[in-house]
Amino acid sequence: MSLVEQVPTERRELVTRAGRDRLAAWLGIHPVGLAALARESVAALCALLDVAWHADEQGEQYRREVATLRQAARRLKDLALQDSLTGLANRRAIDERLSSEWDRVIRYERPLAVLMGDLDHLKAVNDKYGHPVGDALLQRAGAIIRSILRTGDLPGRIGGDEFVVLCPETDREAAALVAEKLDKAMRETTIETSQGTIALGMSIGWAIASDAESPGDLMRRADEALYRVKSHRRRHQA
Repeated sequence: MSLVEQVPTERRELVTRAGRDRLAAWLGIHPVGLAALARESVAALCALLDVAWHADEQGEQYRREVATLRQAARRLKDLALQDSLTGLANRRAIDERLSSEWDRVIRYERPLAVLMGDLDHLKAVNDKYGHPVGDALLQRAGAIIRSILRTGDLPGRIGGDEFVVLCPETDREAAALVAEKLDKAMRETTIETSQGTIALGMSIGWAIASDAESPGDLMRRADEALYRVKSHRRRHQA
């Protein structure tokens, strides 16, 4: 079946009348020159042009819809990698980034540090003031962590009161400075509630990649350092 036969007669005639000038411009000839073409040829060419025209319009709409879907997909991916309470990275995002950073450690021998921190007395705050106040503490802590880190660092919340920070290009001395800065910022922060003022505090442990054998080992070492801090009632240590 020819192109002309696939287009209904009424549509074909309408396209021929409405699209004649456009067809002439498309062909690069004067409209009078179309008289030299058979009617069916003109109809076929006009129908073909009409299909192409609407395909372009639909293509633009399609591109817009695809762009919208891509934005939605990126948003869903971000949500899948984000802690809903603090807006920081979640455990999955931390694991993915740590894996890629570990590749850099192995390939280029670049330094990498992991800091782990627990908010002080969060359970007591929840018990005394309620979980909304505890959530406010977690959100404030997340904001403080985000505010003092470099652009390339990745802060995350991986448990109820447990935070972690991935610090690329950070050696032992630099990790100690980050921990000290973070500790100071936390201790200087208070939250006002209807029942009184709550002081914010965080215990911090850290480890560096050169002491570890794998990404999991690096996280384990940072967690062990945090445990030692809490056991000895220190503020931070490796």
